[in-house]
Amino acid sequence: MWMSEDKLFKLQNDEWGITVTISPEHGGEISSITVLFEGSVKEVLYRGNDFSEVSGWRGRAPLLWPAVGRSYTQAYLDKLKAGEGDPRFGEYDLQGKTLPIPIHGFAMRKPWEPYITDSDSILCSLTSDGETRRYYPFDFKIEVEYKLVGTKITATYRIISGEDGMCFSIGNHISFNLPLGGKGMYEDTLFRSSARKVLELTEYGMLSGIEKDMDFSLVRSLADETLHDMVTGGITRDEAYIELLNPCFVKDKGAPYGIRVSQREIPISGIRKANPDNFLLVLWGEPDKGYFCPEPWYGGPNSLNTKEGLIHLDAGEEFLWEMGVEFLV
Repeated sequence: MWMSEDKLFKLQNDEWGITVTISPEHGGEISSITVLFEGSVKEVLYRGNDFSEVSGWRGRAPLLWPAVGRSYTQAYLDKLKAGEGDPRFGEYDLQGKTLPIPIHGFAMRKPWEPYITDSDSILCSLTSDGETRRYYPFDFKIEVEYKLVGTKITATYRIISGEDGMCFSIGNHISFNLPLGGKGMYEDTLFRSSARKVLELTEYGMLSGIEKDMDFSLVRSLADETLHDMVTGGITRDEAYIELLNPCFVKDKGAPYGIRVSQREIPISGIRKANPDNFLLVLWGEPDKGYFCPEPWYGGPNSLNTKEGLIHLDAGEEFLWEMGVEFLV
């Protein structure tokens, strides 16, 4: 581990030419992943280490917390249908009050506190304050530990409740440049995952309640435009994952040929708080901008209002959620 002059922390694996950068000041997130592809170093994350303002998706790999997706009360949804309101913001009802909440929560918009250690990991934390209580009236602490072991990056989030307890959903909006390694075309990318269902969305990004069976274990091409905006679920295994494969790279060339993004709960004292039905894999891509987001979510959009797909913690309880990013070689 080492820190650059611009307060970016880095982990490196020289064997595979992998460098992972963490930016505590920008949401405590993974802000860049560079990898050696056939002798050339390539940035894997969309807008890696680019913190400038942008009108579209800001990229990188932000934490989504305490909400994933949009949060709309019926009153706010009625405003949107009338052409009023901002779809990037929303609100939710809690204990008789209506509170504002940005899309995907607020954790990505806050500076995090880094911790310097002598180990091969990077730690950051976020603690509740006056600003967070405007959106979320609970005391909390989030700690994240980043590790790079071999070709796998792990981000392990520890959510610690204050004295009043709390509830939340959680996810990550990791965003990759495609084609992987800059070789081939976007639509050449192959996709597969452990999902077994499609969860239909309304025009306002809410779950409609309609689900259909679909087996994603079979390889599909991103030439299929339906994969560019989809919520999938029906996870039947312990680990929910998505793989993106570039057929232009082959295993015997010594370069990564794919990426696997996964999520799981790490039980504390053997006790699981997550319901497997609420592990979702959300797909979002814009081919004209050259990026694709295989997003691991626990819970769905509007969960703070529907009260479905939430993790509930009592006073002082903790929850561990891990996102893995592994290069397939």
